[in-house]
Amino acid sequence: MRLINAATLELEEFNASQGRPDYAILSHRWVHGQEAIQDGLNYAWVDTCCIDKDSSAELSEAINSMYEWYANAKKCYAYLQDVTAGEVTTLCERIAGSSWFTRAWTLQELLAPVDVIFYDQHFSRLASKHDIANNAQHLIRIPAKVLTDPQNILLYPVAVRMSWAANREATRVEDIAYTLFGIFQVNLPLLYGEGDRAFVRLQEEIIKHSHDHSIFAWTADDMKPVRLGAFNVLPLLAPSIARFEDCSDVSTMEEDHEIRAYIITNIGLEIELQVTPYDLNVYAALLDCGPGVIWTRCAILLAYKEDTGIEACCSSTILQFRNNENAKRFL
Repeated sequence: MRLINAATLELEEFNASQGRPDYAILSHRWVHGQEAIQDGLNYAWVDTCCIDKDSSAELSEAINSMYEWYANAKKCYAYLQDVTAGEVTTLCERIAGSSWFTRAWTLQELLAPVDVIFYDQHFSRLASKHDIANNAQHLIRIPAKVLTDPQNILLYPVAVRMSWAANREATRVEDIAYTLFGIFQVNLPLLYGEGDRAFVRLQEEIIKHSHDHSIFAWTADDMKPVRLGAFNVLPLLAPSIARFEDCSDVSTMEEDHEIRAYIITNIGLEIELQVTPYDLNVYAALLDCGPGVIWTRCAILLAYKEDTGIEACCSSTILQFRNNENAKRFL
């Protein structure tokens, strides 16, 4: 890991085995450097200087490690170039309204560090994320308990964590997925040029490490299905992060039945779910998650043929069903 010596402005390299000094981390878009010294920190990290982006191996290692680097920083300084100082009553709205909160990469820069300090366009201190957590949580759709303690991130279902990034943008479409590695505690090789496939790969990797059904609770209201035989079908995994925009209130359910593993195979998803009839040759598969309304479950619709069994997911939206004790199990 390379760090900038705040006194000499020279790059110095540190190996994890040798230990690293305390350092500040600079949010991307930052263009000022004296705050680290003022806070008693002798080193700083910023991606534009500390990563050799001409090296694909180093870039891949950096992106897979970046969440950890932000989490280990003593402070993160975030420069909001489109915000000016104002009255205390409007400060939270001004900060939350910055374009900084629309960028994909800044989500981990907001969540991973214990302490994030925001500065306005004149490099004047505005507030810390702890200062604005309670008032900003509804503006940026991230719970205050997550803003004040990064350890609480893992308390939230996959779909909810996806919703935090649903409206964020990146210059390269692959980065939407790559910025989420740390939030979901996964590592993947970078394949720039794969486009939307990056987000599908991310979901497949999450499934390898999680039994959280909410990853299937995305919405497809305006998505065009593909015709397969007699059915209009949709993929089981979301094609983009935007499909999780309405999942901020999804919660997982504590079920009496044993938690069973599910896996992605070479022919699709192998999973055991409760199913109940919905329409002619169509069944609703009940997920172990719901929209926050008591006694309701999210479900996906499945096309069924007597000779071949489940053929495809044919849901055009995620539906809500009341718990059904008579629902059958299907593998």
